[in-house]
Amino acid sequence: FVLYSFVRSELTRRNRVEHALDRDILRRKQAVNHAARLNRTLSVLSDVNQSIVRTRDRSVLFDQACQIAVEKGEFRMAWIGLFDTETQQVSPVAHAGVTEDYLQKLNISLNDISRGNGPAGLSIRTAQPAVVNNIATDPMMMPWREDALRLQYNSIASLPLIVSGDVRGMIALYHRESDFFDAEELKLVEEMAGDIAFAMEFIEQDNQRKLAEQQVKHLNRTLNMLSDINQAIVRTEDTQT
Repeated sequence: FVLYSFVRSELTRRNRVEHALDRDILRRKQAVNHAARLNRTLSVLSDVNQSIVRTRDRSVLFDQACQIAVEKGEFRMAWIGLFDTETQQVSPVAHAGVTEDYLQKLNISLNDISRGNGPAGLSIRTAQPAVVNNIATDPMMMPWREDALRLQYNSIASLPLIVSGDVRGMIALYHRESDFFDAEELKLVEEMAGDIAFAMEFIEQDNQRKLAEQQVKHLNRTLNMLSDINQAIVRTEDTQT
């Protein structure tokens, strides 16, 4: 009996140790995976900033940002939409990753109760990030759920693009994992969206400056032409007198 009790006690102790080791290994794996995810997103942030430095074309910047998010961040899909304040429509202008006909079927309008209150519409309404970490169950994704799950989208974060205090659009990032966007991940993608918005503002100001320079040059040419005409008129009058 004593031997039996000892063996049983020893087996129980070993099981507890093994379970503790399994939990520790699992935590370590989760920590490693989490760190790898954050490193990938940091790489996206870095490469997007390099793209911002290199390009002064908004369309090119949008295309490159989406492509970098998919290639470096391993997002399933990324798209950027611009908001029309008159029509209240959100129109995709750039994308990368697996889309099929998903973007053509979005039909996001802030005038529409259901389609205007998904992640993209909400991020534009509130000028705040909108996150769905389980597309399969979150009612916010009801209008697009079937297509999203078919394309293996399980999490989405939509980040507003705010330029000079106005929400001009948003960037949406989709991942195949549920519960992907934790606080740390969200902080990084928010920073990326802020950098893109800053670049948009800089490009707009640069374009306005170039337009103003062109207008000044045109005005100077006009003034020079008028001056030449006036001088010609004066010379004509002098010859007639």
